[in-house]
Amino acid sequence: MRKSRILIVDDNTNTRTLFSEILAEEGYLTVCTKDGEEALDALTLKETDLVLLDLKLPGIDGIQVLERIRETNQNMSVIMISGEGDIESAVKVLKLGAYDFLEKPIVTERLIVSVRNALLNAGLQGKLERLEEEMGYRYRMVGNSPAMSRLRELIVQASSNNAHVLITGETGSGKELVARAIHSRSNRSLESFVKLNCAAIPSELFESELFGYSKGAFTGAVKDKKGRIEAADGGTIFFDEIGELSIQAQAKLLQFLDSQTIERLGETISREIDVRVIAATNRELVAEVHKKRFREDLYYRLNVIDIQVPALREHREDIRALAEYFVECFCAKLGVPKKTLKKDAIKKLTDYPWYGNIRQLRNIIEKTVSMSNKPVIYAEDLPLLSENDNDLSLNEDITLYKARQDFERRLIMKVLEYEKWNVSTTAKRLGIDRTNLYRKIRTMKIKKP
Repeated sequence: MRKSRILIVDDNTNTRTLFSEILAEEGYLTVCTKDGEEALDALTLKETDLVLLDLKLPGIDGIQVLERIRETNQNMSVIMISGEGDIESAVKVLKLGAYDFLEKPIVTERLIVSVRNALLNAGLQGKLERLEEEMGYRYRMVGNSPAMSRLRELIVQASSNNAHVLITGETGSGKELVARAIHSRSNRSLESFVKLNCAAIPSELFESELFGYSKGAFTGAVKDKKGRIEAADGGTIFFDEIGELSIQAQAKLLQFLDSQTIERLGETISREIDVRVIAATNRELVAEVHKKRFREDLYYRLNVIDIQVPALREHREDIRALAEYFVECFCAKLGVPKKTLKKDAIKKLTDYPWYGNIRQLRNIIEKTVSMSNKPVIYAEDLPLLSENDNDLSLNEDITLYKARQDFERRLIMKVLEYEKWNVSTTAKRLGIDRTNLYRKIRTMKIKKP
């Protein structure tokens, strides 16, 4: 866990040294400066959690420093210190947002309690900010189609209880968005949301990643480490790509779901855990169960609430609103003038198949906004791959599944060639994660010529 860093601002060397020693004994990191200018410079160079600020300083005084801090960081915790019992100054600094006002000589216990409470208050404020950020996901679920309206209803229902949730849908359709929306509306919203990408963790490391380990449990375990489940205690753990888990890993997860307890590797102590489980997959888990690749008992444990996220092509009427929303977002994020989408651009976006779904649309809009220096985006500005339906050979054995597989393989090949076989940039252009692309390359037997 990162130690809190405290900036001490006082022109008296002895005071700086005393405060630094007291706080170091309490486990805090300290940085000392002798005046306001040095303090403001220090705040720009290193992440700081709390400022102990003397009222009377050479040059710019403590009140001016506090005002400058508030201009750039409304949430920085500041404790003001003064050698004079000036009620007027105390009232002023508290109105400016100082957490506390301490008079010299400082009583050690009083200083420690004030610092501890200020940091605790800042931590709660940070949780509220994260909650507001996560709540924003709900508003970013853009679109008013029947499919999106139904999805919102399911999210509301799922967030009203603590049952496990299984979210299904194609890659890039917004499954994580749905999981976060459920968490942010639930009674666990002030606690952690921990994500675990099952496809990115080797089977042999899954147990240590999930349950944690104690020092010395294996070579390289130089200190105790919490697992993802323990880190999510009280909150929500999100298993992304749950269908990629090995049978052995599935057994470990099922064991936890049955007992609601964990044991870190190298320990025999059972720890009770209160966590909600949300899982997501782009696989047909029922088919995986029939093929003995996914445990039936685990499937039913996870599938208490079933939410299916529609593919983007199944609610095309939302594409315009989504595209305009992403344009607005990326203009603001990249600091470029506002742009608008021309009708031909909207038509091109609406007609496109979007096998990478909303993630692919988002990536295309981001690239377009970053590359275009015009206030209007035309169809020709969109870096979409053109499709040629004439090269599809129809025969009596054709199926929708096979046609889609063929198209997907040709599309991946085409983008890989375009990106000079750079898997990272290809994955980004397709709107899928790199691990998923590697798996597709392997299963489709795609090889560089």
